[in-house]
Amino acid sequence: MKDRTGKIKEMIAASLAVLVTAAAVVTVVMVTGGNRHSSSDSRTETVSVSDVGSSDMSVASEPPVSSEEPLSEEQRQVADELIEQIVTYYGCYGAKSDQKVDELLAELNGISSGEGRLWRDIMDYWEYMNTGFQVNEKAVPEGLPDGDNLCIIVLGHRLAPDGRVLSELKGRLEKALECAEKYPNALVMCTGGGTASGNPDATEAGQMCRWLEEHGISSDRLIAEDKSKSTVQNALFSYEILTRDHPQVDSVLLVSSRYHLNWGTLLFEASYLKSSKESGKPAIHVVSNYAFPINNDFFRSKYDLRWQAAGMFELIRNKYLMDVFSYDPAYDYYMKHMKPKL
Repeated sequence: MKDRTGKIKEMIAASLAVLVTAAAVVTVVMVTGGNRHSSSDSRTETVSVSDVGSSDMSVASEPPVSSEEPLSEEQRQVADELIEQIVTYYGCYGAKSDQKVDELLAELNGISSGEGRLWRDIMDYWEYMNTGFQVNEKAVPEGLPDGDNLCIIVLGHRLAPDGRVLSELKGRLEKALECAEKYPNALVMCTGGGTASGNPDATEAGQMCRWLEEHGISSDRLIAEDKSKSTVQNALFSYEILTRDHPQVDSVLLVSSRYHLNWGTLLFEASYLKSSKESGKPAIHVVSNYAFPINNDFFRSKYDLRWQAAGMFELIRNKYLMDVFSYDPAYDYYMKHMKPKL
């Protein structure tokens, strides 16, 4: 995995037109402790959802507790290398890599029990995303919190050059509006930075908040996260805003396009878990999702594992592998010639 060839980088440079942009939504689960492959060793609490074909789960929000000493520089380097390997093996092979991933998790736990627990939770969730996750698109999920501890987060999408809201983003906003009307005490966060090439003052979040306000949502319910450029940034920046300005929020209902949910959900929950551990602030969990029913030929479902891995590499700040998994020629070459062997 340490061999870096010029061929990959040349392919990336030649493929700039195929840049992956993301905006995400999420559902559910945090599985804590235990064996990744044995549900009897995991602790989950299920939220029932009527007639939407979903298996949503949530976990009580508690501040993380750690008595560990900080890692030395050498320990941090080894831990980061193990985390890279964990993400790489699962990103390349999925469930076929379970034995290898478990070995790496055990090694990570030997260096830091805190990091070991965190990444076991994240990997449990990643496996769930590819085995039990379902998308809600028939109706707004039932049975979610009815207070202001629920935040509806709607993910942005590219604006027109002049800053107008285009059809796919409008579809997401219409779904968010349904959610906001069903849960009138919930906050509503819009996410996304500037993507209007001819209007540098327009942001996705700003235009989305304006649209929702024009359609009857009170401005005092609306929150704009207008700096992000990717799904991972959507998640990281939303966690920062909520824990700082709205600390009562512990549950999130995410809204996006159908094709985006499988990998977007993973990136939100993984980002929230990681942010909670690193900041010492309470956990926030995505308890359900609601989809605008549209697909995208570029983000075909058979490549869900690839897009999941690309975002996970961004989360662990590995730009090289994020780029490899984001560009078709580089990804194809890597998978054929460079992926680690099981």
